[in-house]
Amino acid sequence: MQGTPELAGGSKIDPWREKAVRYNREIHALRARVKEVKLGREEFKRRLRISNRERACLKEQNARLLRRVAALDQSTAIRHHSYSAEQIRLFVLLRQYGGMSLRACRHAILILTTVLHFEFELPSITTLRYWEMKLGLDQLRRVASNRHAHALLLDESISLGGQRALVLLGVDLVRYDFRTPLRMEDTEVLYIGLRSSWTAVQIAEAIEQVRQRGYKLVYGCSDRGANLRKVLFDSNLVHVSDCTHALAKMLEKRYRHDPVYLEFCAHTSRIKRRLVLSEYAQYAPPHRRDKARFLNLDALSDWAVVMLAQLKSGALGPQHEKPFAELNWLLNYESFIVELSAKITLHHQVLKVLKHHGLNPQTRYEVQQLVQNAPVEEGFREQIIAYVRSTERLLPRQGSILCCSDVLESMFGKLKYQSPSNRLVGLTDAVLNLANYGKHFSVEQIKSSLESIRIFDLKEWRRKNVPDTALQKRRRLKNTG
Repeated sequence: MQGTPELAGGSKIDPWREKAVRYNREIHALRARVKEVKLGREEFKRRLRISNRERACLKEQNARLLRRVAALDQSTAIRHHSYSAEQIRLFVLLRQYGGMSLRACRHAILILTTVLHFEFELPSITTLRYWEMKLGLDQLRRVASNRHAHALLLDESISLGGQRALVLLGVDLVRYDFRTPLRMEDTEVLYIGLRSSWTAVQIAEAIEQVRQRGYKLVYGCSDRGANLRKVLFDSNLVHVSDCTHALAKMLEKRYRHDPVYLEFCAHTSRIKRRLVLSEYAQYAPPHRRDKARFLNLDALSDWAVVMLAQLKSGALGPQHEKPFAELNWLLNYESFIVELSAKITLHHQVLKVLKHHGLNPQTRYEVQQLVQNAPVEEGFREQIIAYVRSTERLLPRQGSILCCSDVLESMFGKLKYQSPSNRLVGLTDAVLNLANYGKHFSVEQIKSSLESIRIFDLKEWRRKNVPDTALQKRRRLKNTG
């Protein structure tokens, strides 16, 4: 009969039963999922409440810290400046003791603010540059804090971009105890100036400016430059010859025209050209400076002594075919190498005594003992003794005489290192940073310097003391063309 469901076998009911079972399973799974979601929401709400409470606590702590920082900034705030003295002091420490460039200092501050979660804006490179220039100019303007006797160290830098820097350093002879070599911390920059060349009259004017600020100058230590000696004589200051240059001059006088020395140097130059780019570059002689080569003669002497010892001991023998063939000629100069090494050794021993403790009766006796026991020629001994005695006679009432100006050379080295790579730029008003070397600035000093020195003062100093660089002249030349 039509319309009657077939019961036998359940052929039409079974599919519906299977669907119902499947739907029930899905409903149970969805109910379980809904229950799981509800539990997850409750757990999320619980965690959110905890997080909000923690966040509120952190905000309260941060507010307390900000109030403390604000109170601290009130004491270190600098008038007309957006940054506190502590922040500026951080930059000064990175710059002076880290030896960093301005850009590297800025990156270091960025890293510190990121890692330590400092909250202040990152200063620009121009801002950093103005900070250190203000500190330097304030150092140059300071008047003498006492009437102690000062030794004057003076010298000119090498020419950079057609300009030379004249730097005058003062050493307080009451505070300096002559127990250690002179350091930058023991000196005070009294004058900085830039010119294409310096005459005795111009240097005398610089010394007079220093005296007008109350500094009592007793004597001056420098190399034997004609303009420096003349200006010290005209300024009624005793000239003490720098011991480093004086002893180097003795070596120069002995070897400058010596045929054996000249032939030896010619050999080393040829060997260096042949070995420096080969697989035996470790045997190549050291580079010799064109200027002041007798100040650095020890490198050549040390190399010759080591190579000669290698040849004589057999460590460098015929089995090392190429280096042995190139260096075997050193055996013919054995007596010269031994002589030169003995003089260099005595040179260093004498300088160590004079640089560490100055020149006084005790150090004069030590130098005499060193000279008498040294295996060097009599003429070289007499020159050293003559230098010591003549220098001591210049200031008979002075306990210890400062006779070394190496600290100035160190300053010029740092200045050259921080100068722009473009030689046409030369020296700029950034030389003011020389006055900051070796200084331990307190927060009060930084605050005082930056409040008293204005941008106008920096521009005025630049106008009076910094001539046009070669790059500026070239640009004007292009514009007029």
